[in-house]
Amino acid sequence: MKKHLFTGFLLCFSLAVSSQSITEKELQEIQSSFKEDPATKAIQNVLTSNANITANALNNSLQGKIDHYFKYRVNVKGITDQKSSGRCWMFTSMNVLRPSIIEKYNLSEFDFSHNYLYFWDIFEKSNLFLENIITTSKDSFDDRTVEYLFKSPVSDGGVWNLYYNLGQKYGVVPQEVMPETAHSNNTRQMINLVNEK
Repeated sequence: MKKHLFTGFLLCFSLAVSSQSITEKELQEIQSSFKEDPATKAIQNVLTSNANITANALNNSLQGKIDHYFKYRVNVKGITDQKSSGRCWMFTSMNVLRPSIIEKYNLSEFDFSHNYLYFWDIFEKSNLFLENIITTSKDSFDDRTVEYLFKSPVSDGGVWNLYYNLGQKYGVVPQEVMPETAHSNNTRQMINLVNEK
């Protein structure tokens, strides 16, 4: 069944990329590739009788076999907590640097200011949104790009390259320079206000 579903997916994907439409012929090919054998029927019964697909798809034979040993361990003092914010990418990136700072300056503990870089992250994302709106200013509000831009103008999510670019442009500072606040620990209200404006 996996092979047929994967073949159907690839067919749909290749058709979407090449012609942007699926013809009746392709639909018939996909439908005819579906074989209702006992194994497929059993899977259908399980998936349609219980709403929890994740639990149904769980491979129980793998439970307890995951190796949680990490070959490389860092000597870090203290745990950082992003609380109710989407800044895991920033915390992770800075946590990689913490041990070298602690060792280099012989500190008992150290943390970077996540709030400092968070400010610049939201600042840069706000600017990017405004630049995109300027670029699309002649487009109508129901244009798909414009709709997409207004769907989520600014968020606190990110990835490594965002951290790298922010750090390179604005630097990083110790926690004491700009400590966490109630709104950096729980970003939802602030982000909603920024997006509303």
